[in-house]
Amino acid sequence: MPLPVTTIERDIHLIKFKFARILRTEGARLMEQREKHPDFDETPGKYPNNEGIYCRSYCPLHPEVHRLIFDFIEELARACEARSFHVGMDEVFILADPDCPRCRGKNPAQLFAGEVKTLRRLLQFRFFLNLA
Repeated sequence: MPLPVTTIERDIHLIKFKFARILRTEGARLMEQREKHPDFDETPGKYPNNEGIYCRSYCPLHPEVHRLIFDFIEELARACEARSFHVGMDEVFILADPDCPRCRGKNPAQLFAGEVKTLRRLLQFRFFLNLA
């Protein structure tokens, strides 16, 4: 990879470096936590090898899930000195699964909206980020 020549290219290169470092440490920790906490999964025991689904989803109503998610987001945002943050929300793709003891019977749209609001509040109040 050639060395960056403009300020923007240098900043992008630095962000990529920081992000790679975080993923090597925190990303591994996040995957380890997911394995330690299968109860965070919205569909525990279903979809072996993720066949038939887009991706695994965490249960937004699990009482401990946000502690882990918030720690990861904070680490990433601080390391990258973020002024904005994109939350893709594909981690809550499956909601109100009939086999989830916390979400079953709930309205998926309300669960999704609640999770968006929860993550927005975290980012807004802890980092004062631009949340357009």
